[in-house]
Amino acid sequence: NNAPVVDTASEIVVDKNDNGIVSKAELNKLTKVQLFDLAEKKSLKVKKSGTKAAVVNEIWSQLR
Repeated sequence: NNAPVVDTASEIVVDKNDNGIVSKAELNKLTKVQLFDLAEKKSLKVKKSGTKAAVVNEIWSQLR
């Protein structure tokens, strides 16, 4: 994966294969900071104190 590293929420591409479905594997490729940015952008509620895995689970369950 030679994609450039971006850290602004507007440039985060979560759905890498562009199939309209964001998988947990795709979420796991993001940093925790990017996950929080994504959650904020999509108006999702996530606990900032949780582990990265917990944050991924929270976002994933809300995106379905």
